[in-house]
Amino acid sequence: MTNSVIIPSYKAGAFLRDVLDTIETQTVKPDEILVGVDGCADTWHVAQGLKRLGYDFRLYWFANNNGPYLVRNTLATLARGDILHFFDADDIMRPDHIQVMSDIQPNQFKGASGVYFPLSDRQPPCHGVMSIHKDDFIKHNGFEGWRCGADTEAIYRWQHEGMERVISDYITVEVRRHDGQLTQTAPQESPDRQKASTIIRQRAISPKHLHGLQTTQPETQLTTKDESINKVICEKPYRIVMVSDHCCIRVVKQTVALMSAGHEVVNLCRRVANSDMGACLGMVKLYETKEDLHRALLGLQSFDIFHVHNEPSWLGSFVKDTVFNKPVVFDAHDLNAVRNNKPDPEEYKALTQCDASIYVSTACLDDARRHYDIAHPAAVVYSACNVGCCDIPRETPRHGIVYEGAVSDGKDLPYLDYRNTADVLSNMGIPFHVYGASNQYTHLYPSAMVHPTHRYEALISELSRYDWGLVAPGKPHRQWRNTIPNKLFEYIAAGTPVICWQADESSALVEQYGIGVTVTSLSQIPAIYNDHNTYRQRVMEVRKSLTMEAQVQTIEALYGELLHDQA
Repeated sequence: MTNSVIIPSYKAGAFLRDVLDTIETQTVKPDEILVGVDGCADTWHVAQGLKRLGYDFRLYWFANNNGPYLVRNTLATLARGDILHFFDADDIMRPDHIQVMSDIQPNQFKGASGVYFPLSDRQPPCHGVMSIHKDDFIKHNGFEGWRCGADTEAIYRWQHEGMERVISDYITVEVRRHDGQLTQTAPQESPDRQKASTIIRQRAISPKHLHGLQTTQPETQLTTKDESINKVICEKPYRIVMVSDHCCIRVVKQTVALMSAGHEVVNLCRRVANSDMGACLGMVKLYETKEDLHRALLGLQSFDIFHVHNEPSWLGSFVKDTVFNKPVVFDAHDLNAVRNNKPDPEEYKALTQCDASIYVSTACLDDARRHYDIAHPAAVVYSACNVGCCDIPRETPRHGIVYEGAVSDGKDLPYLDYRNTADVLSNMGIPFHVYGASNQYTHLYPSAMVHPTHRYEALISELSRYDWGLVAPGKPHRQWRNTIPNKLFEYIAAGTPVICWQADESSALVEQYGIGVTVTSLSQIPAIYNDHNTYRQRVMEVRKSLTMEAQVQTIEALYGELLHDQA
């Protein structure tokens, strides 16, 4: 039998090291320790520090503080041991705790259902500290998702369902009393406490009186998370290899956000497109040939996750072939199948070989499923800016509409031909400013004011000057309808309201947050133009909720799912 120790932890940073030290001194060592931090940043930082000091435990972050029972339930599903030893973060294990709990009627753990309780130095059994076979815990639906009282409720429910309650003869737990304890801080009139008291009274009946009694059933199956508040968990920190060709700005954004969340990230790329952002990337390893890339990947096989960006698509299958025993995530910035209106062999190979995929929009994910019939885990992560970009001061206002991105003569990519857009806006008396255009096309845009390339932070500052930011193709194209480009989020970070045309997914996001307008024709722009100040105020209010940092938990959850499945 293998043993897993499960420790929920809220405001327990001052005690966490002590309890881990006492687990280390156990006469019977557990096979794993799982610590779940329940929405307390201070405790999270302490736990991260302990891992850096060499403490060996699996660490999980719960975004919202919903109480220890949801943490216990979730960690129970993730545990790999046969026996679950639930323990409180602020208590102390005496050296023989796991041995005593494992020795109590040992045959019980091999067949009959039972839940086992130690004595504490305060003599009564500790209901929050118990040992139970994982199969029994899952079969009997674990704890109710309450903030308090769910352990006592579970004891009566499990007994009524035929489980045996066994109490140790030995004191193996030392209980702390302090002001932060849930049992002392939960208000007596709280709904969970009242609910627990009612149900516990219903179940506190001798089994001989149960004949014909309709006992209350658990409210749900094993409750692991509250979907209504989108509570996400993940094991941290991860060691991540970002693989790309030119380390574009989406790669930079994800790297910065993941590093800010405490993860270790190495960027493996041929070059860094945004050279001014290189200082934000931590460790960068460059390659020139496929042979260089192959050697570099083999040297990084100790890392947890390989996150591959699809420019070009062959990188996905190449990385998976090289580190076949590691999870590989394919990040699709766009899809060749949509651009060319037919499946792409390299894209197909990458998407079907990799273990999971990430997309810039829901429509892109739907396109991938339609063209390639993918069945692996997938997520949508917008190309949002980092939260620090939202604090860049606004420059002196300048009248006009700004477009940030490439333009061309339209011969190869018709949707990058903005000459008609510039002419239409000019004829309406609205200045059209372009940032990021190649110098070779400047002379083709006499109706626009074409600005030189800026460093990234300076670009955000420049974009903040204008009345509106434009998200639109030069000419309608299916690629623009389904993707959400970087430029939308650059405008948002700059505090600039958005005009969308022929960009359905971008329009949906803009309308959802009320940060701009959608027009069906460029001729409609004069009618809404003077509303920019109203929309700017709304952008300023919501922009920090539309950042890459706000989406890190989505990436972490995908990583966690892959690593848990692999384990």
